[in-house]
Amino acid sequence: LAYISASLPPSVAMLFTTSLVAAGLSTIDGLIMACAVVCSRNILQPLAPSLVSNERLLTVCRSAISPITAAAVLIAVVAPVPADLLVLAFDVVFAGCFVPFALGVYWHRGTARAAWWAVLVPSILRVILHLTATPLGLNGTMNGLETLIPPLVSLLIFSTISLYGRRAAEVRT
Repeated sequence: LAYISASLPPSVAMLFTTSLVAAGLSTIDGLIMACAVVCSRNILQPLAPSLVSNERLLTVCRSAISPITAAAVLIAVVAPVPADLLVLAFDVVFAGCFVPFALGVYWHRGTARAAWWAVLVPSILRVILHLTATPLGLNGTMNGLETLIPPLVSLLIFSTISLYGRRAAEVRT
């Protein structure tokens, strides 16, 4: 920003800086609102349908914005390196969602329960590996294994739960 303010007239530099801040705030606002909607609609409503009815969904979504914002601020204060957080976000989605999505589309024996566990466990595992690899000095020795291990765990979980769930259902009938 110092280069821009030195090479542009002050009024244009002010407009540029203001638009840059506005674009950032708009992106952050959209992200927080999307997280609140997903948490309210896709997580809380199926778990507690009487508590989060369709009539109360907007209120619950608005109430979820504050804790999500507080968590985002806490993460930004604890780990203020946007590039690492961006890589971690991609890795968490890759670790948890790639295998259930691919197998859910192409393998007809998959189940919803298997997909749920194959998303949840490897995503948490990826965050744990990210938090423990560097402080323990394993980052140089792992060289990307913390990114590749969780999808393999996801594959194991998805296939095991899908096959076991099918066999258990066949035995009951």
